[in-house]
Amino acid sequence: MDTEPASSGSSTHFSVEYKNASRAEVLLGISALFIVLSTIFTGLRAWARRLHGGSWIWGDLLVPISLIFLIAMCAVTIATVKHGEFGRHADVVMLYAPDAMVLNLKIVNFVLPCLYCIAITLPKLAVLELYLGVFRERLAIWSCYAVAVITILTAIVNFFTTIFQCNPMDQMWNPVPDGGCMDVRALFRWGGFPNILTNVVMLLIPLSTVRHLQLDKKVKVGLIATFLTGLIGLAASITRFASLTHSTASDPLWHAVPAVIWTITEPAIYLIVACLVTFKPFLTRAKSRAQSPPPVPVEESTETTAPAWPPENSTSLAHSKSVRSVMSNVKSVKSNMSKKSFWSATSSDSRTVLTMENLGDRDAGDFGKSAWYASYA
Repeated sequence: MDTEPASSGSSTHFSVEYKNASRAEVLLGISALFIVLSTIFTGLRAWARRLHGGSWIWGDLLVPISLIFLIAMCAVTIATVKHGEFGRHADVVMLYAPDAMVLNLKIVNFVLPCLYCIAITLPKLAVLELYLGVFRERLAIWSCYAVAVITILTAIVNFFTTIFQCNPMDQMWNPVPDGGCMDVRALFRWGGFPNILTNVVMLLIPLSTVRHLQLDKKVKVGLIATFLTGLIGLAASITRFASLTHSTASDPLWHAVPAVIWTITEPAIYLIVACLVTFKPFLTRAKSRAQSPPPVPVEESTETTAPAWPPENSTSLAHSKSVRSVMSNVKSVKSNMSKKSFWSATSSDSRTVLTMENLGDRDAGDFGKSAWYASYA
């Protein structure tokens, strides 16, 4: 526990522990972690979309833009730690680096919240777009549109309210007698409350819809598990709200650290979720490889002879001697007759033989050998 500063006359004496106390390591670690994770997941999403194919969707643009704003949030957080002494006790910073307080006020109260408004909105819109492409129930569709409108309006209101929270705008670090500012903590706390509500609705939309789908039980469980990853984002939203509720203005640089951490974590989680819901091509490919038979060694494949067609136990006309005579004369007959006249002149039994021969090739997956059958059938 940090030792509180002791006052003696007009001077303040700080203990060594209190003076050197800092939460900078946590902020730097969280920022670096989400820069790496969000970049990796965005790249994997692009790969999954390429494997899936299909047409271009808005999420292909929204997710990369969200990544840019998230990285910007992490970058300004690192900057305020390195150059603004954020994460240390405010009275220590005021005494030894008063100019750093101005940088902290600008970044923590203006720049970071504005970036947050955009970074939290774009991945949620990308997820809602996927919902609209999957669900066909009227209630689910209208719910998606309603959540999208509320999310966009919340971002717009919070963005401009943050910019104009003070009159004049520099009142917070350059106060004048007639100026004033809003309650910053209340602004950021209640400005993020609509995100909690929309997050809950975004969880309920797929769960209620998937429950009524006529799907295999395993498929349902997989879909529900995928959509439940949004619970992490909801937990981040609630935790951020709580951290802003319990933060105090007496030591803002120290007590605001948890709120800043969750302000970064919430949009990062939703960006990752927006990527995770597109990873089905990876699962499909992995399942296909797991179920495919092992490759035959070269030595065995060169010595193994292809089985004769039809099988020995077949009772079809392929057992008769007419099979060999019909198949041996196909080339000469084809060269002297048109397709239509050839097929008309062929006896019923011979047609059956030819059809079965080529169906055998098709069933074996050899479409090259079946081309002749397709042209005459």
